[in-house]
Amino acid sequence: KGIFAGAKQRFQMGVNEKGLFVASSTAGSVSLATRRYQMARRFKDAEGHFSSEWIIRHASSVAEAIGHLQVFKGYPTNFLLADAKEIALIEVTPSAKVIAVQRISNGVLTETNHYTLNSAKRFNETIGESSQARLTKIQTLLNETAKPYTHTAFIQMTQNEDDGPDLSLFRVGSKPQSPKTLSSIVVKLAAGKPAQLSLRYLPNPSYNMTRWKKVEESYPRHK
Repeated sequence: KGIFAGAKQRFQMGVNEKGLFVASSTAGSVSLATRRYQMARRFKDAEGHFSSEWIIRHASSVAEAIGHLQVFKGYPTNFLLADAKEIALIEVTPSAKVIAVQRISNGVLTETNHYTLNSAKRFNETIGESSQARLTKIQTLLNETAKPYTHTAFIQMTQNEDDGPDLSLFRVGSKPQSPKTLSSIVVKLAAGKPAQLSLRYLPNPSYNMTRWKKVEESYPRHK
């Protein structure tokens, strides 16, 4: 279950039947010219699946996904992975000169649209104001929120508008062409328990920014 977007319905983020969550975002801190050049150099399998969709189709855990680092190569992208045991942040620099990986089994990892891991930071060309503002906000909210975190607390974070229409975690945009929040997903994964998923999205964002659809599901996973 997850979000598929664009004219070709490419996988963006979601969780598979094995209990592996995958999300990806463009490293917008890399110039548009470089990113366009890298488009044709992205990983793609024989069936036309790019990195995120390959992982969600073929991996059952964070460890298994990281065991196929060649799948992450190419386009400047940040990936967040999670299962019931651990979470990981993977930052892929242009031409995969560096694939930086951080894995933890207790704690938090955050990511927006620029590189944050030490070995990848030097590849940031220009860090966008929104990317930095959103990263700072989510880190602040995580620090201020009582632990252990709850599913409801994470949902509330996705709807935070404290920093205005263009810099908040939930962006409505100050202008018609401004970037906007089109979807959010919160997934709770616990060993031996069904995955708990909360999905919120705009089916026709170009036409109406108010008619949100919601999906609340809890479902068993294969062993």
